[in-house]
Amino acid sequence: MQETIHAKLPPPLETEELVQQNLSTREELEAWVEAQKTRVLEEKRADQLQSQEHARASDEAQRKRELLQIEHQKLSADTHAKERELSTSQMEIEVLQAEKSRREPVVKQLFEKTVEEDAKLKELLADSQKQQTTQEQQLQELKQGLAMYQRLGLFFEHAEADRIVVRFTQIDAKNPSREFSFRITIDPITDRYIGELYRCNSLSAKIY
Repeated sequence: MQETIHAKLPPPLETEELVQQNLSTREELEAWVEAQKTRVLEEKRADQLQSQEHARASDEAQRKRELLQIEHQKLSADTHAKERELSTSQMEIEVLQAEKSRREPVVKQLFEKTVEEDAKLKELLADSQKQQTTQEQQLQELKQGLAMYQRLGLFFEHAEADRIVVRFTQIDAKNPSREFSFRITIDPITDRYIGELYRCNSLSAKIY
């Protein structure tokens, strides 16, 4: 009877193998979960970095847009200022052109007058050169005459502003070095010349 009962019982379960399988499966699940967590964290960090980069790009784009707006406003203001300056310059050019048209005849007359005056000046210079040549010739003649007078013993002395003393020798044949002189003075009342003749440095006579 007992043998019959033992024959009907199922064989004993192999729990050790099941435990090992469960442990292996659990480890695989834990590894998979950790891998999924790591992937999710990495994706989250990547999304955060991308969001931060997008935010920085948006801020940079906004800053550039604001700078462009400021630059556009400045350029627009400069353009308006240049247009006003150009308009003013055009008006000034028109005024100058009108002034030029008005003054051209005057300038032409002045130019013709200048040419005429230049011709006169050249003539005056030529006359002046001729006069200078004549004066130089006369001066040379005077120098020659003065040298001749000095050889003859005749000397002129400017004593005062209105008085000239004339001294001369070679008169007395016995004493050629004997000096004679006379003084010429202008009378302040009559403007007549008064000659006072001297001989041997002594007053001899007055000549009017």
